[in-house]
Amino acid sequence: MKSFIYPRLALSGIKKNYRLYLPYIFACTGMMTIFYITAYLANSEFVANQNNGTFISIILRLGWIVLGAFSAILLFYTSSFLMKRRKTEFGLYNILGMSKTDVSFILIFENIFILAVSLIVGISLGILFSKLMEILLINMVGGENTAYFYIDFNVIFQEIVIYSTLFAMILFKGVHQVSRSNAITLFQSTNAGEKPPKANLAVTVIGLVLLIAGYVLANIVKNPIYAVLAFFGAVILVIAATYLLFISGSVVLCRLLQKNKKYYYKTNHFFSTSQMAFRMKRNGSGLASICILATMALVTISSTSGLYFGLEQTMRKKYPRDAIITADFDDKEYAEKFLDAIYETAQEYGTEPKNTVYYRFLDNLTYYYYYDNKLLNGKMLDGLSEDEQDKIYVSSRETAIYLIPVSDYNSVMGTNLTVNEGEAIVLRFESEPKDKTIDLVPILGEPYTEDRYNDKGELVETVKQNAPEYLTVVGSTDNFVTLGDNNDYYNSGARIYRYVFINDKDYELQYKRNLENRRTTTIEYEDGTEKLRLSPVQNNYFGFDIDCDDETMNSVVYAALNKIRNIGPKTITDNGTEYDAWIQYRISCVTFDRKDYFSAYSGLLFLGVIFCTVFILSTVMIMYYKQVTEGYEDKSKFEILQKVGMTKSEIRSSINSQVLTLFFVPLAAACVHIAFALPLISRLLLLLGQIDNIIPVTLICILIYAVVYILAYISTSRIYYKIIS
Repeated sequence: MKSFIYPRLALSGIKKNYRLYLPYIFACTGMMTIFYITAYLANSEFVANQNNGTFISIILRLGWIVLGAFSAILLFYTSSFLMKRRKTEFGLYNILGMSKTDVSFILIFENIFILAVSLIVGISLGILFSKLMEILLINMVGGENTAYFYIDFNVIFQEIVIYSTLFAMILFKGVHQVSRSNAITLFQSTNAGEKPPKANLAVTVIGLVLLIAGYVLANIVKNPIYAVLAFFGAVILVIAATYLLFISGSVVLCRLLQKNKKYYYKTNHFFSTSQMAFRMKRNGSGLASICILATMALVTISSTSGLYFGLEQTMRKKYPRDAIITADFDDKEYAEKFLDAIYETAQEYGTEPKNTVYYRFLDNLTYYYYYDNKLLNGKMLDGLSEDEQDKIYVSSRETAIYLIPVSDYNSVMGTNLTVNEGEAIVLRFESEPKDKTIDLVPILGEPYTEDRYNDKGELVETVKQNAPEYLTVVGSTDNFVTLGDNNDYYNSGARIYRYVFINDKDYELQYKRNLENRRTTTIEYEDGTEKLRLSPVQNNYFGFDIDCDDETMNSVVYAALNKIRNIGPKTITDNGTEYDAWIQYRISCVTFDRKDYFSAYSGLLFLGVIFCTVFILSTVMIMYYKQVTEGYEDKSKFEILQKVGMTKSEIRSSINSQVLTLFFVPLAAACVHIAFALPLISRLLLLLGQIDNIIPVTLICILIYAVVYILAYISTSRIYYKIIS
């Protein structure tokens, strides 16, 4: 019979404390719903089979793990509020004759009821909305939906195990607190911890130092690759500084406000400032959490939104022209034939190419590895002093040098640039570190032969080599129509592509030296015959825009490529010998990558919205529990103040002063954090695609978040006022 008392008392306790338990149950249900949906999408084969679906599944799986960890933090945090309010009730049970074991059984049944309701409702809502979220995600990535619906029982099992474990840990913590406290301590727990903390100036100074260090770290790192490590370091410093400043620095602030007689000795400020100083140690921790959550929400949604809405801008930077075709041929006469073929093909599909660009460039035999000022092919930078060697651009990655005649640069850009012989102008990318200088560019020098011997000293072969020479860099430009796959310093793969504009005579000399170094290869045809094959050394760039849909653009580009192949040179004559022409045709088009980028950015935005929603709900939960808890604590104090003459309007004014000060400082601090983090965020986003819209997008996100924050403030302040009234 006694065993039936525990569930009844547990249900009665939940019902009587509905103001505390309903938000907690809603939060648990919401987290479980989001958890199921995220895990369902991460495991969905249908999502994985979409364009770039593997990447989306990976980020959803990572999001699933983060949500699980964040659920633990949020549930432990909010359960501490519940436990504090229930300790008085449990103390009363103890005084009336219940043992601590009896109280522990009540806690067990309370947790079982809350867990059961949250799991049943959360999983049910997750199942109900999982297909809807899948449809939304597929639409965002541009895929095709299906009516197929299923329930992922594996996810349900995992969710039950994870959240049951979390609730068991919360229960253990609660039972431990009850077992370690006596009845009087439990009964008077709501009045415990009221001793105001001292204003610790040393801790405040440490917090300021950590904050400044975090801000400096976020702004001194220029390399986006290193920015990833800098980001985590800056986050740790700023989080630690935020907690120290809100816990101790806020007390210092309250003390300073109390010393300001014009501010402190006003009806609406006197009580609120005293109360803030009186409980600021506990308030500071909660407010710091609100600030960190607000910062996380703003960083998440602004960065993912910036990528998503800046997609076309990113694609235009990656592809200066919609379509790019490169072909190897040495005779300039083919350029006009290829351009005519592109125009004819486009007209066949009812469109016409615009902004057509053509230029020549040399890239073969100009690859150099630089590391510690040494050529990694075994050659030192011969003929250069150490000071001169230091002037050469050093990189641990392979550098491909594209040599372009200045006449072609002027033709493309519509300029009248001049470059003297022995000099060069280089293209600097927007993402390139500004502190790196380029003073010398290596080119092919005078040819010579080199004998190679085996270990026994026997001559193996004689090869042609070129002594290294160098052009002096006399200037730079930041604008040129580059190849589609390598026009970014950090996102061009393992190799850095360096565009160098040189005098036409230097270009012709480099062209001849490339001809001297090319080698023949033997190709065997299907009929068994063998023939020597030779490659042209000059590359030719054709870029153009097409005003049509993606499908038509793909058709035009492929048809133009096939037509170019048919009219390209079939043989090459060298020193009176005819060889088969080995011509490489390369094609890139904005439509090829747009779908991949679009699906990837859509997946990131989808996950960003989920995270932001969780962060906002967590913020509202913390604000709500702080207001409810402090409302009950302040109720008796305001009743005393009313008895000594304080009116309800003065009480409301005091409440507004306190709540405004408490809850808008975290939002302001979050905005400051975002302002200092923007440079680092921008560099991180360079790794995913260059965007210039991060500042306006962030401002819009801050505005929207502020509206939500104000609504939460209005709601929680009303609850606080109702309790103390």
